[in-house]
Amino acid sequence: MNLLVFMIDTVSRAQVFRKMPFLSSFFEEMHNSKDFEVFQFFRLMSNGFNTEYNTRAMYTGSQLRQERSGRPYWDLMRNQGNAALYLNGFCEDWMSTFLKTEFKGADHSVFFPWCHFEYHPLEKTFGNFAGPFSILRRCINGKHVHNYIFDYLKQFYKNYPNFGKVAHIPLQEGHEGTGEVILTLDPDLTSYLNHLKETGQLNKTVVILTSDHGSHMGPYFMATEMGEFEQKLPFLFMLFPNWFLEKYPSFQKNLLENKQQLVGHYDTYWTIKHLATLPEFGGEIKENFSRESNQFVAVWDCQKNLHYMEVAWGFKDKFWKKEFHPDLVSSIYTRIQKCFDSLHHQPQLHTEVSSVPLEEVRTLYSEEGPTVEKVIKDTNAKYWFEDAYQDLSKEMMLKGTAELEVSQEYLEKNLELEDHSWNSLQAPGRGRYLFGRSLLKDSNPRNCSQTGIVKCICNNNQGTLGFLSDMG
Repeated sequence: MNLLVFMIDTVSRAQVFRKMPFLSSFFEEMHNSKDFEVFQFFRLMSNGFNTEYNTRAMYTGSQLRQERSGRPYWDLMRNQGNAALYLNGFCEDWMSTFLKTEFKGADHSVFFPWCHFEYHPLEKTFGNFAGPFSILRRCINGKHVHNYIFDYLKQFYKNYPNFGKVAHIPLQEGHEGTGEVILTLDPDLTSYLNHLKETGQLNKTVVILTSDHGSHMGPYFMATEMGEFEQKLPFLFMLFPNWFLEKYPSFQKNLLENKQQLVGHYDTYWTIKHLATLPEFGGEIKENFSRESNQFVAVWDCQKNLHYMEVAWGFKDKFWKKEFHPDLVSSIYTRIQKCFDSLHHQPQLHTEVSSVPLEEVRTLYSEEGPTVEKVIKDTNAKYWFEDAYQDLSKEMMLKGTAELEVSQEYLEKNLELEDHSWNSLQAPGRGRYLFGRSLLKDSNPRNCSQTGIVKCICNNNQGTLGFLSDMG
């Protein structure tokens, strides 16, 4: 059995039906056939504003970074015995960019070819008329970049005829201000899916097509209320062979019910995790999943993160980041103090932690001076502090309050809950996995906070949660 995940950056569900008529017709045809069923999720909502926060949720199930994050789903699938391909349609190493760690987990990783000067000119990387975000079609040597990707996929299938295959394919044609470039992708993506159907491979493949969020650029988004509305509503389609659904009838029931439930990309991750446990995708290998906990370094492991806490302590009462609320920053320092107390540790004053004198760094109540994120030298300490902020803000969003416990028993309880989460196939609501559940297993209704969505478009009044981070 195979899994293909296409992530078309910056495309709303409405945009799919406006600008991708070939793909829409293909889904309609497959849905009306006797061999396949297509599920579209009408109430998928983006977790945050941009790619970073949505893809971390979608690929790892966590908003945290480095070794604190969850494992990318392609790493899980590869350890089930599948051939894993990471095929990015953009010159970007996602893991180093957003997880701040070395790329891992795929047998084949392809992104450097798209650094080709014709597609990705160094001096115009973010230009409107050249580069991967331009309003013009994206080509190399007279051929659309995405067609090289589909050719690679076809070869990948040929090279691994006796293996299950999992491929992750981010595409960039939706990431521009006019909303027109995606027209170039539509017929070619549909042609590739038809190729899978004609060769019989589609009958052995689960296809997931989705986006991180709708457009957040161009006049439609910036000048209209509906454009802002669509930014929060990306698309999510899942195509399954009917024989697979007949084998697991509860999957069909839950997917149908979830089409009208509020869902987010944490759910996408846990759904893929669920697929990984099935015999068609390798079966549940206990060693594979236990490795999750063994590699986990918690945000609030006082001993392992002591150096980062000491660096952060040097910036106490300073202004960290524009999006950070002082109350949550204060809670982080309360927890840091608890760590020092639990270790009977007197924090050392680290010198040279800032690129400017500390007295020049903006204080919490001053508008003058730089913020900590602009001047801190230890980038790993910065990432730790930002993860600590995410951890507390999301915990408060989910539970209405943030626990300030730092004991070893607290950490061990988090790991124990993670181990148990495999039985229910949903996030334990503690530690790095706060949100998400398999859409194949659970269809109970949830609200925004339970889904991990920072701000729901249907509820702008956040009440006591209004100060939580808008980042994701």
